[in-house]
Amino acid sequence: VADLRGRGVEPAVGSHFDVYLDDGRLIYFKSPCVAEDVAEPFFLHVHPADADDLPPPRGEARFDSFSFGLLDRGAMSGDGCFTSFDLPDYDVASFTTGQFVHGDGNLWEGAYSFVAAELPSIVEELRERGAEPAVRSYFDVYSDDGRLIYFRSDCAAADADASFFVHVHPDDLDDLPLDRRSLGFDSFSFGLLDQGVMSGDGCFASFDLPNYQVAGFLTGQFQRDEGNLWEDGHSFTAAELPDVADRLRRRGVEPVARSYFDVYLDGDRLIYVREPCDASDVDAEFFLHVVPSDVSDLPPPRRESGFDNLDFVFDTRGLMFDGMCMASIGLPDYKMERIRTGQWDPEQQRDIWKEEFDVIE
Repeated sequence: VADLRGRGVEPAVGSHFDVYLDDGRLIYFKSPCVAEDVAEPFFLHVHPADADDLPPPRGEARFDSFSFGLLDRGAMSGDGCFTSFDLPDYDVASFTTGQFVHGDGNLWEGAYSFVAAELPSIVEELRERGAEPAVRSYFDVYSDDGRLIYFRSDCAAADADASFFVHVHPDDLDDLPLDRRSLGFDSFSFGLLDQGVMSGDGCFASFDLPNYQVAGFLTGQFQRDEGNLWEDGHSFTAAELPDVADRLRRRGVEPVARSYFDVYLDGDRLIYVREPCDASDVDAEFFLHVVPSDVSDLPPPRRESGFDNLDFVFDTRGLMFDGMCMASIGLPDYKMERIRTGQWDPEQQRDIWKEEFDVIE
């Protein structure tokens, strides 16, 4: 510790204990220090850059968890209290550490992100290149080579208190983990300081999208007692939709359903089109129920209901342009018998519109 401080190394975490990072090892130090300071165990939550690096029991939590006592790995001396912990040998994105009291929660905690140190310069580079945010909301969210980068200037500590969520909608539902297929999207959450940093330039955080083909995402912040503080979405597939609409019309393809939206069946996708259209037309969630020819093709949680539920919000699948709204969603690859779709008004508890049609192959 004396050597680190002599070299001018700053703690990665400054809290009840200072935590230094030194060549893959965390070094905890406190001075002055008394017996009460080391009575409670330490915890360490390690977030890998690649969740596949986690041991199977940790995959659901998406971080590795460790706990230890100071005297298991350290010592008390006249200079203070010391302990250390070697980080796992996989690529670490961030870690959260502290001490906890059984039954009373955390005595203290602090976090450090390895990627966060680069984020201010990454955002500056994106803006210099003229990159536009994929989402403009309470935070601007940029999409950069498979990574979402969150930025807010004039940022205060309160802006970072609420957890972030990301709902990732895959282009192919089979890419989802089995326990997510009934939802139709992958769900992730993180704290800003787990994957980001606060600096004089604002608040920054990053999130790596899964490595499957992503159709769109919904993101925001939530608090357990207050619900979502903000949310917004982006569709990666939407950029193709003007060309798709033009191609369908040139081929003289007729909608399989005409209603508030015209619905086209285009190969293995449904295309929703409304013109003219404004934001109020796409506020409500879209429902999509697919009835298979063979119920055994459904994920087990869906077999009792007899249909697949592919509900979606417009922001993750759609685009507004030239007074027109369009959305696109991929269909399952099993043989389908029937499709029901429309929009649902949760306040009135009724369908805004609904259409049902047979799938003829």
